[in-house]
Amino acid sequence: MRILIIAVLFSLITSCAIAEQKSICTSPLSVHDVMKALVETGTNKIWRAQEVNSDEQWAELRYAAVSIIAGGDLISHGGAGKNDCDWAATTEWQKENSDMITAANDALSAIEKKDLDALSEIGSMALYSPCENCHRLFLKR
Repeated sequence: MRILIIAVLFSLITSCAIAEQKSICTSPLSVHDVMKALVETGTNKIWRAQEVNSDEQWAELRYAAVSIIAGGDLISHGGAGKNDCDWAATTEWQKENSDMITAANDALSAIEKKDLDALSEIGSMALYSPCENCHRLFLKR
């Protein structure tokens, strides 16, 4: 009887975990699409920021950081691509994605202060690292 109870509990826990993973992975967009449309365009604008002379340029950089944050939130749940749900279920994916979002939030703070030196440092250190790590871990798969 004890074995039956343990087996039923294990089955319920496993079913819930599988259902939870599938429920978070319902995006009609692939991670690749989100990366190209939001994250890559945002990071490129931040990495290329050299001289910012107008409020419009600061606003563009603000939207770039917001795009990275929004994209990070979307890809944290996986996507419609072949491996997207499996990737999003890993701790490595979640860590690198969280680090990217944190760096984008830090970039947003620097942008709001109009601190180009801080933005440059955040972009080249804090933002670049999780992007590079994630590509190294997942793009080759």
